[in-house]
Amino acid sequence: GVERPDPWFWLRDKQDPETIAYIEAENAYSDAVMEPLADLRKALYDEMLAYIDEYRNEQQASTGLTN
Repeated sequence: GVERPDPWFWLRDKQDPETIAYIEAENAYSDAVMEPLADLRKALYDEMLAYIDEYRNEQQASTGLTN
């Protein structure tokens, strides 16, 4: 068989303080990079919810079913 190294194996222990610190650092970086897009992300999210609500309403109207 072929041996395949896994450089991320150490992240499997979710309780390890090093894993927790690494994930927190990654999350902080991601938040900082995505911050300029916060308004766009919110607008897209709201638009998706509106489409979901519209679809549900159409389905209820066509089937006569309600929640």
